[in-house]
Amino acid sequence: MAGDVEKQWIDGFKLPTVTIDAAYPSVTAESSKSEWIPVNQEAQYRARLVAASLSLNILGGYHSHPEGTPTLSSDDKDFIRDQKLGDLFLVGDTSCNWIELIVRVKRVNYQNKKAPESLWSTTPGGNKIRGQVKIGTYGFDITLAGYCYFDETEEFLEVPVYLENVSSYEPNGK
Repeated sequence: MAGDVEKQWIDGFKLPTVTIDAAYPSVTAESSKSEWIPVNQEAQYRARLVAASLSLNILGGYHSHPEGTPTLSSDDKDFIRDQKLGDLFLVGDTSCNWIELIVRVKRVNYQNKKAPESLWSTTPGGNKIRGQVKIGTYGFDITLAGYCYFDETEEFLEVPVYLENVSSYEPNGK
C-alpha cells in the first residue's frame, strides 16, 4: 500500500491518520486454506520501485483471510517483522513501522434466507469496518481490519479503521 500519513481532526482529536492512495496487488506467497509460504520477495521489491518512481510512500501491505478472521496470524507477523520501512508515524511515543490491512470476504448464499440491507458499520469496539453486499441470491460479508507494527517494542496493535460516514473513532491502546 502506498499513501500518506498526516494528522486529521476526528471526533475532536487531532490524530495520525493514513490515507491510502494506491494498493498494488503482488503475489508474494503461495497459499491454501491451511498454509502460507512466502516465495516471491522480488514482487515486493518491484512494488517498492514503482512507488518510489511515482513519489509514493510505502506504508505497508494488505492481504485477505477469506475463510478466517481478519486478525494477524503468526506467519503474518513473521513476514511483517522482515519488512523495513523506517518510521511511519508516532503513536504515543512509539514509532509505527508497518501497517497491514486484512480483508475477510466470505461468500454468503441468500437463497433460503433473507439478505440484510447492503450497508457498512463499525464492529463492536469500533476498530473494524464490516459490510454486507448482496448480488442476486448471493452476497458477501466483508470485514476490514488494520494493524500497526512497532519495531522498537516488537508489538502489533490493532488500529481503528475509520470511514467518516460509518465510524466513530474510539482511541485505545497506545
